[in-house]
Amino acid sequence: MKKILVGRQWGSTDSYILERDHLSIHDLVERVAQRFVVELRSISDLPQGIVYVFAGPGNNGADGLAIARRLLQEGHRVHCYLFCKQEEELSEACAWQQTKLQEFHPDALTIVADEFQPPLLTAQTLVIDALFGTGLSRPLEGGFAVLVDQLINASPATVIAVDIPSGLYDKDNSENNLQAIIKSDYTLTCESPKIALLLSDNECYTGSLRILSLSLNMDEDPAIQTDYYLYTPQDARRALKPLSHFAHKGTQGHALLIAGSEAMAGAAMLAGMGAMRSGLGKLTMHLPSSLAQLANIIIPEALVEKDKEETIVGTLPKELHSYQAIAMGPGIGTAPLTLHLLEHLLQNIQPATPLLLDADALNLLALHPELLSVLPKETILTPHPGELDRIIGNALDDHHRLTKAQELAMEQELIVVLKGANTATCLPTGEVIFNSSGTPALATAGSGDVLTGIILSLLAQGYAPAEAAPLGVYIHGLTANHYGERCSPRSMIARDIVEMLPAVLKMVEQ
Repeated sequence: MKKILVGRQWGSTDSYILERDHLSIHDLVERVAQRFVVELRSISDLPQGIVYVFAGPGNNGADGLAIARRLLQEGHRVHCYLFCKQEEELSEACAWQQTKLQEFHPDALTIVADEFQPPLLTAQTLVIDALFGTGLSRPLEGGFAVLVDQLINASPATVIAVDIPSGLYDKDNSENNLQAIIKSDYTLTCESPKIALLLSDNECYTGSLRILSLSLNMDEDPAIQTDYYLYTPQDARRALKPLSHFAHKGTQGHALLIAGSEAMAGAAMLAGMGAMRSGLGKLTMHLPSSLAQLANIIIPEALVEKDKEETIVGTLPKELHSYQAIAMGPGIGTAPLTLHLLEHLLQNIQPATPLLLDADALNLLALHPELLSVLPKETILTPHPGELDRIIGNALDDHHRLTKAQELAMEQELIVVLKGANTATCLPTGEVIFNSSGTPALATAGSGDVLTGIILSLLAQGYAPAEAAPLGVYIHGLTANHYGERCSPRSMIARDIVEMLPAVLKMVEQ
């Protein structure tokens, strides 16, 4: 998995890598600039007017100066503004790049020490933001705040941030000055994303996120430690187990899905179809008796066990020991009898049987939080932000919610899959795995029910909960990417996710 560093880890890791690979800071800056300019060429809708680079006095500014020089070498019209009160304020890398730019094209650089005559930023202007990077530890103020709020953000120019939008902290922005953060159209971040760039609160600052590979081999180096990771296509390919030539339905797992009510039959069907399309050998669906005929028609491959209740589930399924994994929640409602069923399930489930709770099962936990302490270890919870807030209390922002999800996972020894644009799987160890697949197409009713089915299927096939959750999330997200290659993401419905699974699983296998 791709490692995500936080705060001061970036600086110390840079120093470690330079020593490990016998590089200078100037080598690293040139590598950033080269990859940045290459990526710039791949963005098709950029304006063709003048490029203004706004550079700060640190290493982020050094990146900006190097980018300016390379763009000049390619024949672009470029002017760079370097903001520093005195030369002693510049980092070593920034001073070096200042000299190189002045030697190549002295008229392309203006050093701003005090008074600043701002350029005219039009819709044909490209602004490259290289003022401040991940080392920023306090809100922008004074002239920098004015520059960001009243010039750059107020202009119609296209803005591209180097590594991270200036003014944005790399993780927690709850005490930041939100008016003094660059609002980028694109962020080209170096080597791996910063946590703040993966949170929906910060979309207005991040814009479209792209990751520049600097070939630093961080992910393979055990000396570089972190609790945060990005799940990649390579991770999914490695995780997905090959099918044995001698496989049969018995070896592919038998799962139990407790789902549905008279008002929400579709949730049960979607979860069941998601499970069967993800490699599961056998599925038993425990449903209200009124849904049995419907399930036999829609999912003839599944076994159906009728609940004694006609319109809800309220009776404990038989022979719990015979299943390799159990999921409960899609469409079940929160009736008192359904609560009793959840309580009985928690009392009778085998300790070694993986359990997944979603949807209304999570709402029952929120109504009866004492049940959290009796959940089996490594139970998977798959809440969207609203469901999680009902369990843990309202979060102040995305970062606060992520932190509380981490705490819940660690304190109760659970796996919390916090669903969103970059779904975060929080493990009992404190580690967090962000997902790299998916598009807004997944923002449709029933999407989460299909995800429940996918993860349930993987659990029953023998994947450990900490493996099944991020792999299932990745596969689920990839269906949206695949759908978007042919159709508008606006048109996707949950059944399309199921229909995309065969092709997507083939993509992961290859």
